[in-house]
This record gives sequence, C-alpha cells and structure tokens, in this order.
Amino acid sequence: MPLFKRRSSLLEVQNQALIKAARERAARIDELEHELQIAASQIGQFQRELQAQERLQTAQERIGAVERDLQIAQERSGKLERDLQQAINEVERLTLERDFYSKKALALEEENR
Repeated sequence: MPLFKRRSSLLEVQNQALIKAARERAARIDELEHELQIAASQIGQFQRELQAQERLQTAQERIGAVERDLQIAQERSGKLERDLQQAINEVERLTLERDFYSKKALALEEENR
C-alpha cells in the first residue's frame, strides 16, 4: 500500500500542477480575448478614420475640380467682357460714323435744294 500511497500523492501533486497550469492558461486566454476585443475596437476606429480620410480626400479632389472649373469660367468671363467691350466700342464708333454721315447727307440735301 505504501506504493499506492506514494503513487497517489505523486498524482495529486501532478494534478495540482495541472490545475494551476490550467488556471494560468485560462487567465491568459481571458487576457488575450480582452486584448483581441480592444484590437477589434481599434481596427473599427481606424477603419472609420480611414473612411473619413477617404471622404475628405474625395471632397478635396472635388474642390480642386470645382476650382479648376471656376478658373476656366473666370477666364471665359474675362474674354467675354473683353469681347463685349470691343462690341460696345464698335457700336459707339458706328454710331458716330452714322451721325457724321447723316449730318453730311442732310447738308448735301440742303445744298441741293
């Protein structure tokens, strides 16, 4: 029986060691699961931030396109203003010519009478 008693106490020691190792592993698993949850939460946050940055970049690209379109529109507007000013000047010149030739025609008609 002392053989069984010694064997039994050895098994109890080994069992205690296994229980202790199992508890430590369970605690470590809990820690790792907690860290995993934190990491998953951070990944979600990073993904939201990345999406926000992508939206910002898209908005900046759109703003750039609008600014380029505005620049083109301003250039066209400037050209149209110059063309309009030329047309106004031409109308004024033609009006003066018409008045001049009208007066001349009236003077010739008067002279002919």
